[in-house]
Amino acid sequence: MAGRKKGLILFITLAVFVVLSGNIKNINLNKRALVIGMGIDKVDGEYELTIQTFMAKQISDSSPDTSKALTVSAKGATVDKSVAALNTKTGKTLSFALCYVVIIGEGMKDGGFIEALDFLINKSDTASNAMVLYGGGTAKEIMKIDSPINSSSMILLHEMLADKQAREYCTKTIKDFNSDYYSDSKTSFMPVLTKIQGGQDIENSSGEEEDKEKKDYYQITETAIFKEDKLLLTLDKSETFSYGFLRRDKTKGTFGARLGEKNVTFDTDRKRLRIKYDIKDMTCKIDVKVFLNVSEIIRSGGAAEQNETDRVFLTDEEKRTVAQNIKEGIVLLTAKCKAAGADILYLNDNFYQRYGKKWKAAADGNGNYLDKISEKINVSVETV
Repeated sequence: MAGRKKGLILFITLAVFVVLSGNIKNINLNKRALVIGMGIDKVDGEYELTIQTFMAKQISDSSPDTSKALTVSAKGATVDKSVAALNTKTGKTLSFALCYVVIIGEGMKDGGFIEALDFLINKSDTASNAMVLYGGGTAKEIMKIDSPINSSSMILLHEMLADKQAREYCTKTIKDFNSDYYSDSKTSFMPVLTKIQGGQDIENSSGEEEDKEKKDYYQITETAIFKEDKLLLTLDKSETFSYGFLRRDKTKGTFGARLGEKNVTFDTDRKRLRIKYDIKDMTCKIDVKVFLNVSEIIRSGGAAEQNETDRVFLTDEEKRTVAQNIKEGIVLLTAKCKAAGADILYLNDNFYQRYGKKWKAAADGNGNYLDKISEKINVSVETV
C-alpha cells in the first residue's frame, strides 16, 4: 500500500513538471509585463487605462532595475485599443494574471466601464476574483501614491482588501459586479477608495527634522451603489456599516453608545442573516441576529494607574436598545436606496427565483416593483 502511494505521488509530480515545462517553453517571461493593478478613466470620450506593472527581464539584461512597480497610462477609443497602446508603450505583452485590483475613476460614473470589465473577464487572463473599487477622483491619480507601508500602491491595496479581520466594508469582484450588471435587479456596489495625502509625518532613518516627509495613505469608508454601470448614490460610513448587516459577507465594525452611566464600545463578532420572500402580501422579511463583543474603559482613580478595559454584560433592556439602533440604521438605508431605485437586496432576482412567472405578473413588468414590496426588519443582539 505504501509503495502504491509513493508511485502515485511520483506520477503526479512528473505530470506537473511536464505541464509546467511546456508552459515555460511557450512563454518568454522577459517579454511579459506583469500587471498587478489597473485604473479605468474616460478622458475626452476616450478610455484611459493606467496599469501598475512589474517588468520581467533576463538575468543578462542590463536595463535599469525593474524590481519596483512602474505606472503606465495609455488612451484609446476602445478598451482593446488602449491595451494595444500599453503594449506599445511598455514594449511588452501585458499579462493580467496577477491583476487583483481594478479601480473605476470618478469620470466613469455615468457608465461605460462595463466594457473594460468585459475585456478583463473574457479577453484577458485576469483572475475572476480581482477586486473592483470606485475612485473618489481619477483612477490615474489615485494609483500614484507614496506610501511608507509598501512601494507598490496596488500591492498595498490588495493587502487591505484581503484583511477580512480589519475591514469595515463589503468587497465586490469583477465577476460578481459583471453578474449583477446582467441580472434582473441590475444593482451592484463597490467600495469607495480615496487617497489621503500627507496623512502622517514619517521620519527618515537619520531622524532629523528636515528629513521628515509626508506620506500618502488609502482609505475605504464609503460605498458606491450602481444601477447597471451608472452611479446612483454613495453611502457614508454609517450607512456602509448598516449595509454590511444585509450582506452574507462577514460584518466587521465598531460603534459606541452610552447605556445609563456606561460608555460602551461594541465590536461586531459575527451575524446570522435570514431573508424570506412572500408574494402574497409582497413582503421581504429580514431577520438579523448580531453577536457583539462589548467592553467598557474603566477610568482609574490615580494618575499612576493605567486605565483598563472591562467586559460588559448587557441587560435584556440594553440589548433591545442596541438592536433598535441597528434596526433604525438598516431601515433608513433601505428607504434611501429604494427612493433612488437601487435594489440592494436583489429582490427582483430573488422573488423571480422563487415564484417565476407569478412574480413577473405581480411585479407588473418589473416597472416599479420596489414600490410594491415592503421590508419587515427584525434585529436581535447577543453578547459573546
